[in-house]
Amino acid sequence: ASYTTLLAALFRAAGIPSRYNMGFVYMGGIWGGHAWPDAYVDGQWIPFDAAVNGEGSADAARFSFGVTSLKN
Repeated sequence: ASYTTLLAALFRAAGIPSRYNMGFVYMGGIWGGHAWPDAYVDGQWIPFDAAVNGEGSADAARFSFGVTSLKN
């Protein structure tokens, strides 16, 4: 969760809208609770992940059950 909050804050500091996802990620043969930010780039929300390594945007081995802007 800390990586997600920091990455979302860095996007916003750079003027890029971001939001916080809560859900599950598939890694090492199991599903586990996880969080990751989306950034609004070129008219679409793109998932990123600072905790699960990989090139570019986050892959499809995840699903979200909650999204927040963290404003409240």
